Amino acid sequence: MRFRRALLPALLLLALVLVLAACEADDDEAVDEDVDDEVEETDEEAAAGGSVTVGAFNFPESLVLATLYAEALEGAGYDTEVQQAGAREAIFPALEGGDLDVLPEYNGNALNFVLGGEAEVMDTDATTEMLREELAADGLVVLDAAQAENGDELAMTSELAEELGVTAVSDLVGQEGDLTIAGPPEFDERTTGLIGLQEVYGLEFGDFLQTDACGPETFDALSSGAADVARLCSTDPPILEQGWVVLEEDEPFTLPNNIVPIGRDDALDDGAREVLNAVSAQLTTEDLQDFNTRFGGDDPDDAAAIVTEWLEEAGLLD
Repeated sequence: MRFRRALLPALLLLALVLVLAACEADDDEAVDEDVDDEVEETDEEAAAGGSVTVGAFNFPESLVLATLYAEALEGAGYDTEVQQAGAREAIFPALEGGDLDVLPEYNGNALNFVLGGEAEVMDTDATTEMLREELAADGLVVLDAAQAENGDELAMTSELAEELGVTAVSDLVGQEGDLTIAGPPEFDERTTGLIGLQEVYGLEFGDFLQTDACGPETFDALSSGAADVARLCSTDPPILEQGWVVLEEDEPFTLPNNIVPIGRDDALDDGAREVLNAVSAQLTTEDLQDFNTRFGGDDPDDAAAIVTEWLEEAGLLD
C-alpha cells in the first residue's frame, strides 16, 4: 500500500507535466499561426505595392491629372492619396523631401523652372530627356511623356482658316498685316509671343488686341471676329467645342508642355512606373479638353468620377 500511495503522486505529477506540455505546444502553434498571418498580411501589402502620394498644383486640370494617375495606381493595388501642394516652388522640395512621391508635370514649364527660365526651345523628346538629366541628381525620375499637352498655341476659327488656307503658323506670312491677334498683356513682350513670332517667322500683325490669358475675353474675341488669331492654351475647352483650328508650329518658338509624371526614384517600384507610363501612353490633348469641359472646380469626388470613366474605357481598370 505504501508503494501504491507513493506511486500515485508521481503519476499525477507526470500527468500534470504532460498536460502543461500539450498546452505549451498549443500556444506555440497559435503563436506560429499569428506569425504566419502577419507574414501573409505583409506579403499581401508588398504585393499591392505599398502607398503612393500623388501631388497636384492648385488648379482644376492638375487636380484631375493627379486623380487620374492615382486612380490607375489604386486599380493596380497601390494605396494612394492626392495632395494639392501649391506651386513648383513648394512642390519640388516636397518631392525631394519625400512628402510627395509623384507629380504629373508639364515638361517645358518644369524644365524652364529647373533651369531658372533659361530653357531653349526644343521638341518634346529633347525637352523630356533634358529634364530627365537635370533631375537625376536630385533622386527624381522623369517617366514617359504623354501626347497630351497644355501649351501655348495660336488658333483661328475654322471658317477663317479655310478662307485664308491656313493650317500652320508659316501660312500666315504675307497675310498677317491685315489680321488682328489677341492675347494676354505679356504676349506683346515675350519671346513666346509677338517677339518670337517676328524673330522666327517674320510675322508682324496689323493689330494686337489685349485680352486675358486663356480665358473668356480671348474666347469672345475670337468667336466674335474681334480677333482673327488668338493665343490660347491647348486644353482650352472652346477649341474642342467650337472646332477652332490650332496652327501647327512648323518652326517651333515655344517650349512643349506635354504631361509627364515626375517621381522619387526610391518611391516608385517597377509596377508603379509601368502603370503611370500606361496612362501617359493613352492620354491625349483632346482628353484634357474634355476633362476641363466637365470639371472646373475643386471637388476630388467629381474629378474621380470623370477619370474612372476614362480609365475604364482605356482598359486600365478591371
